[in-house]
Amino acid sequence: MRDHLDRFGDARVAVVTFAAPERAAAYRTYLDIPFDVVTDADRVVYDLLGATRGTNRQVWSPGTIRMYLRLVRAGRRLRRPTEDIRQLGADAVVGADIRLETLSHTLARQKVTPGTQIVLANEQGYTIAFEDLTKTVKLVDGNPVLANVGDLGIPVLARLAPKLGNFDEKAAQNLLLTVDGNDWHASVRPVRLEGAGALFLITAIPDDELMAAAYRLMRHALIATILVILLAIPVTWLLARNISGPLRQLAGEAEAIRHFEFSQPIKVNSLVLEVNDLTLTMDSMKRTIRRFLDISMAVAAENDFDKLLPRLLTETLPAADANAGILYLTDGGRLLPAAALLVPTLVRAEGGKGDLDEIERAIVVDPWNVAEDVVTMNSRALLQVDDEELEVALVYPEDADDRAGKLSVCSGIGTAILGYKAGDAFSWRIPDRTCHIRIEKVLYQPEAAGDFHL
Repeated sequence: MRDHLDRFGDARVAVVTFAAPERAAAYRTYLDIPFDVVTDADRVVYDLLGATRGTNRQVWSPGTIRMYLRLVRAGRRLRRPTEDIRQLGADAVVGADIRLETLSHTLARQKVTPGTQIVLANEQGYTIAFEDLTKTVKLVDGNPVLANVGDLGIPVLARLAPKLGNFDEKAAQNLLLTVDGNDWHASVRPVRLEGAGALFLITAIPDDELMAAAYRLMRHALIATILVILLAIPVTWLLARNISGPLRQLAGEAEAIRHFEFSQPIKVNSLVLEVNDLTLTMDSMKRTIRRFLDISMAVAAENDFDKLLPRLLTETLPAADANAGILYLTDGGRLLPAAALLVPTLVRAEGGKGDLDEIERAIVVDPWNVAEDVVTMNSRALLQVDDEELEVALVYPEDADDRAGKLSVCSGIGTAILGYKAGDAFSWRIPDRTCHIRIEKVLYQPEAAGDFHL
C-alpha cells in the first residue's frame, strides 16, 4: 500500500490490527506505517469482513518468512516473532472510504470521447458516482439523497436505468441503442465488492463520436487517393505521350518506306529500349532496301556486260556488310566465277559490321587474278582460333558439315575469314563471345588450282 499510496488520491487510509493498543504504537513505529492505526482486539472488524488467522501453510510459507527477514535486516524486529509472523501470514482485507467527489473525478477521467457518459449505479438505479457531482446528490427535506440514474438528464442513461435490476451481476453486457435519433454503444459491467450490494458501471458512447476517428481516417484516405489520382493523370499522360510518340514516328517511317521514300534516315529516341532497337532495325531495313533499289537502277543503266558484273559486286557488298565477294555464272550444271571483289585493308568491328568507306575503296579483280593466299569459296585454310588450331574448308550452306571441318560461309567464323589472306589476324564477334582469329596458311584455293568451276 505504501508503494501505491499516490493512487488513493485524497482518500483516507487506515490500518486495522487486532494487537493490543499498547502494541499498536510499536507496530506503527517499527514498521514505519504512514497511515492511521486502529486496534481491533476483539476482532470485530475482522469477523465482519470474514478475515481469519492465517493457516500454517500461510504462516510458514517462504514468502512470509522472507518478508519477516527483510524487516529484521531493516532493524524493525518486534518482541514477539511468532505473533509477528502470524500477523504477516494472516488474510488481508483492504477497505476504503472514498469521497463521492473523488469517484466522480475518477469517472470523468475515463471518458474516451467528449460525449461519453459514465455512471456507477446500484441495482435499484441510484447513482453512486457521476462526472457532475451536483447531479449525483440532491436534497430531499434538507437531507442528501442519491439521485436516480433516470434523473441525471441524460436520455440514454434514463433508458437503461429501469433495466438495471434485470442485468446479470456476473457478466458484462453490450447494447446498441437508438435514443432521440442518435445511435449509442452502451455497456453495463458489474462491479463486485465484498459486503456491498450489486453495483454496475454503465458506459454509453455516441456512435458518431466512437467512429469519428475511423471516419476521419477514411476521409483522409479518400482525399489522399483523389490527390494521387489527380497527380497520376498528368504523369501517366506525359509518360504515355513519351512512349507513344516514338511509336507514332515509327509508324510514319513505315508509311514512308511503303511509298519508297528513303531520303532521310530514321532517328527516333524513346524511353523504351525495345523501341530504340526497333528504330535501328527499321533504319537498317530502310538502308538495305534503298541499296538494292540503287543496285537495280545501276544494273538497268549499265549497257556493258563486262563492267556490269564488277559494278554489281561493288553495289552488293555494302548492302550485305561484306568485305569480299565472288560472282558466279551458271553454264548448264557448272558454276563459272565471273568477277571477284576484295577489300584487303578492311578492318572489322565487333558485331561483324564492315567499314563502308573501305568498301568504297575495294579492288575488283578477276577470279584468275585473285592472290593465292586469299581465302575464297571452297578454300581450305589452317586457322588459329583463340588457342585452338583448326583446318577448315569454306563452303556454301548446303555443303556445310562441322564434323568434317566444312564451315558454311554464313556461319560466324566462315563469314569472318572470307576475303582474308594468310598472316591476317583479327577479332570477330560470334553469338556467345568475341574470338581472335589468325589465318596461318591457305592450304587450297580453287582459283589458284585452276578449279574455276568450284
